[in-house]
Amino acid sequence: MCNGLVVEKYRYKEKFMNMIWEVDIFEGKNKGLFLAEIELEHENQEFDLPNWVGEEVTFDKRYYNSWLYQNPFSSW
Repeated sequence: MCNGLVVEKYRYKEKFMNMIWEVDIFEGKNKGLFLAEIELEHENQEFDLPNWVGEEVTFDKRYYNSWLYQNPFSSW
């Protein structure tokens, strides 16, 4: 069904300062990529960042699964 175009990843839930972060650790051709996200109640909600969070990539299409299976992280 997916014609071999698979994004391999493990998802973990991590609690930090009363927020649940979903952390994706990628494998295969995207090995070395880690993404973390939280769901906010509203756009301007304040929250603390864990020290293991890097740059904001929400609107960067390179981090979408649909992009990663065609353009794996290892090829950047």
